[in-house]
Amino acid sequence: MITIKKKITIAIEKRRRQGVIVEENAPIFLRLTYSGKRINLYSGFRINLDQWDSENKKVIEGTVNGNDQIAEEINLNIEKQKSEINSLFFKFQIEEKIPTTTEIKEAFEQIRSGNKKIPKKRIIQKSTELSFFEVFDDFTNYNGKINNWTEDTYTKFNTLKTHLQDYNQNLKYHSDLIGG
Repeated sequence: MITIKKKITIAIEKRRRQGVIVEENAPIFLRLTYSGKRINLYSGFRINLDQWDSENKKVIEGTVNGNDQIAEEINLNIEKQKSEINSLFFKFQIEEKIPTTTEIKEAFEQIRSGNKKIPKKRIIQKSTELSFFEVFDDFTNYNGKINNWTEDTYTKFNTLKTHLQDYNQNLKYHSDLIGG
């Protein structure tokens, strides 16, 4: 069995917009360094900079991000991701193989998608007629959660919904088009 030296640190992105650090809705990364390579792996979580404990590298307890995720849930999931990366490297060590960055990124996407709480889709009977806006709301809620949408994205979809309602308040959606 080979030994692969690695370091995993948790970091928050410090983006700049017009020379000023953006303090809201910053992505949290796991920065992985191994074998002369460095990869930033997006955890799937975001937080405001003032809710980040930079000394302990975690979200300040008792805070809630823009997606209504509590600090404890975020910190626990990130630690779980870190642990699963360690397990992944242990498997590569047993196989006596140094993984490529692509292999790590693909494996991490599987890890990350396993940590998401995906809301259940609405169960729709065949040929049931629903309001278009019920389906639209289901779509935005579901995709917003699994894709970790920002408040701006939700705002854009609400604006679209308002325009559609102004166009026709009585739009219908036939579920036999869904295939579900």
